[in-house]
Amino acid sequence: MKQTLEERIVALHAELQTVIAAYIDERAATVPGVPKGNVEAIILARAGGCRCEEYRLVQAKLEAEQKLADVQV
Repeated sequence: MKQTLEERIVALHAELQTVIAAYIDERAATVPGVPKGNVEAIILARAGGCRCEEYRLVQAKLEAEQKLADVQV
């Protein structure tokens, strides 16, 4: 069954939120004592308040970390 545009948008939004939430959890674990909400606010602020841009920044950061890990192996 083919998704409607609205259904696809909702699915993409959920996927974006999942990736962003995992990244925020990962970063929050590296700064004990800093509330997770603060970490999220900083990451979102770097993206100009746009969740799609936030996702692009997170993906770029994860890809760069992966490339670095590949080089170090």
